[in-house]
Amino acid sequence: MNLPSKTVNYSESVLSKFPVVLQKLPHDGINATTLYFAVSDKMRNVSEFINVLDCLYVLGKIEIDNDKEMLHRAD
Repeated sequence: MNLPSKTVNYSESVLSKFPVVLQKLPHDGINATTLYFAVSDKMRNVSEFINVLDCLYVLGKIEIDNDKEMLHRAD
């Protein structure tokens, strides 16, 4: 996971990708694959996308509905 530091610019960090993902995430939910394709032009790879989702989940910004396999905004 890339966090901003002396060697990693903010624009290259996962923190800069939070708004990108949250803007594409509707309140009624979206499939993770569909969300990835919506933001893939802003991500370096799938691993970075998963790191962003992990961070947003831990911060309580997104929720996961395992039954429907959907991601939802938590706020």
